[in-house]
Amino acid sequence: MHALQLCFLFLTSLACTCIALPVNSNAAAAIVEIEQTLIRFSHAVDTHDYSILDTVFAQNATANFNDANGLIQGRAAIENALNKGLEGTVSWHSLTTQRVDLSTSKTASAISYLQGVFFGQGNLTGEVFTSYGRYLDTLALTAEGWRITNKTLSRTGSEGNPAILSG
Repeated sequence: MHALQLCFLFLTSLACTCIALPVNSNAAAAIVEIEQTLIRFSHAVDTHDYSILDTVFAQNATANFNDANGLIQGRAAIENALNKGLEGTVSWHSLTTQRVDLSTSKTASAISYLQGVFFGQGNLTGEVFTSYGRYLDTLALTAEGWRITNKTLSRTGSEGNPAILSG
């Protein structure tokens, strides 16, 4: 076990207090790798570079974005659904608060708060649609690294013109 030194700066007194918290270095490294996997998903969606999803999803992964597609089975089907559903969109997916829990050394779950912003194109230029929610992910450590085995979008709310998502 290693200790992670946390220092808190109290601006009013300009004093620094350090606390040693036990952190397993293997677990910390796994959490960083998992966070990078989750980030690559947003990058793939926003850049429409769906080949990145090979480094995000397990081959037999499932996804449910709570839309007309319902439960999607398999990485190729997830890629196809995203490609078709987001064709022609310009988006900005921000993951904010994130929590990763290691179930075992080879399985994990994660919750990521999401703000997905979609920018209108063509006759909708200047309009914006924003979706808020959480991604609920389960992951497994594979020979290729951490991969999502299930991704579910839990929608919290939205604002703006949803017609932007219709192309």
